[in-house]
Amino acid sequence: MDSTSDDIVLEFLNRGEEKSISILYEKYSEELFVSAYNLIKNKEICEDILQDVFVNIWNKREDLKIKTSIKGYLYAS
Repeated sequence: MDSTSDDIVLEFLNRGEEKSISILYEKYSEELFVSAYNLIKNKEICEDILQDVFVNIWNKREDLKIKTSIKGYLYAS
């Protein structure tokens, strides 16, 4: 897991640096998957949801304004 702080990763994300989305995915995807799976109980649907969340973050990266923590934002997504 990359130890880069979330604030720095978000700054890189806003600038369009591709490694930033990889860092976020690596750091949070497993935890998010487990949380989603506990609710949905379907592996494929949970994988699709995670993919959609991270693709949407990448697509909205230039306009993304996260006022809470990135972790909180991801869980809300």
